[in-house]
Amino acid sequence: MDEQTQTEAKENQPQTPDENSKGGEPQSPTETGKGNGNQTEQRETLVDQARVQAENLKTQNERMEENIKKLEELQSEAVLGGRSVGSGTNTPEPLSPIEYSKALERGEVNPLLEDGYL
Repeated sequence: MDEQTQTEAKENQPQTPDENSKGGEPQSPTETGKGNGNQTEQRETLVDQARVQAENLKTQNERMEENIKKLEELQSEAVLGGRSVGSGTNTPEPLSPIEYSKALERGEVNPLLEDGYL
């Protein structure tokens, strides 16, 4: 054999006993003979992690509810106190004399209605 085929043969062999011949992937615990003790420990740790995450979610939800209540109170106070953002009235700008005469010719304005005569 030449050197290239020898190095290829070495690369294809498993490096550790935890690796199988399927591309060097680690074997499952049942294949290595370790038993179910490790799996139950992993399940317990996963369950513990899930419980911790559930507690974290619960506390975050409580904080969000408190913040929503505070926001609602502030918004109602702003509306009742006259400090709301959209409370401005939309008043049209007065027309210049030239624009007013053109609008009068088109029939868009009626000076008698504006002055209260009709």
